[in-house]
Amino acid sequence: MSGQITLEINDPVAVITLDNPGKLNAIDNQMVRDLREAVAEANSSKEVVGIVLTGAGRGFCAGLDVAELAAATTAAESGPGQVSGARQTDPHGLFTYLLETDKPVIAAVNGPAAGGGVVLAAAADVRIFGASGWCRSVFLERGLIGEHTITWMLARQIGTGNALDWLWRPDKITAEEALQAGFAQRVVPDEQLLEVAVGYVEAMAARMSPSAMRLTKQLVYRHTSMSLRNAAADSDTVGWQAIGDSDAREAMAAMGENRPPRFGRLGDGT
Repeated sequence: MSGQITLEINDPVAVITLDNPGKLNAIDNQMVRDLREAVAEANSSKEVVGIVLTGAGRGFCAGLDVAELAAATTAAESGPGQVSGARQTDPHGLFTYLLETDKPVIAAVNGPAAGGGVVLAAAADVRIFGASGWCRSVFLERGLIGEHTITWMLARQIGTGNALDWLWRPDKITAEEALQAGFAQRVVPDEQLLEVAVGYVEAMAARMSPSAMRLTKQLVYRHTSMSLRNAAADSDTVGWQAIGDSDAREAMAAMGENRPPRFGRLGDGT
């Protein structure tokens, strides 16, 4: 990795930090690749139950680096072939792989999340904002559409009206507004943000089955595009799978012995 993405694993939490504070953690293609590599490493580690994403310094992520945006605009002026070449290092969907990651991904939003920073926060499973955190689309101000599936994610997270309002608005969406809309799940004092996000994962690790968390995450995202009937059938199938899993047996044993369960961990291909 380039050094602008850091990964710290401290069982049961992996903290991944965007570390380009001089540019409010604006992202370039190298950082996009490094972030994906860090997430893959955390996802494969049995020490990790959940992943926390945050930004160094006073901001979460200011979006795409201006130089990268200028290069993409120039490439677009040169024709479709140049655009295709310019996007070779830009993975399809940008951060949508987070939705398919086995482990919970928690965004700890400190300060501004703008443009691609909003996309990154939206691709997390849960968002915890510091009190001074805020987000702003900025795409349309650059003559761009709401990119990288932000339209898909926001419409499902906060509804179509709120999604369009956020994408059209030129002003900031505060942490409290994000909480009221359902985009943020918690707002905490800035100085407690990382502690709360890490504690969220630690609490899950102490009581929850990692296997059941993985299956539940898969169901939630899969069911957004299913009918109720199909979702019910899918839930039944996966539910019986979970009942037959070793974690269910361990949970029953722990209840009988009045002790916390000792669940297995996900990782190393399991």
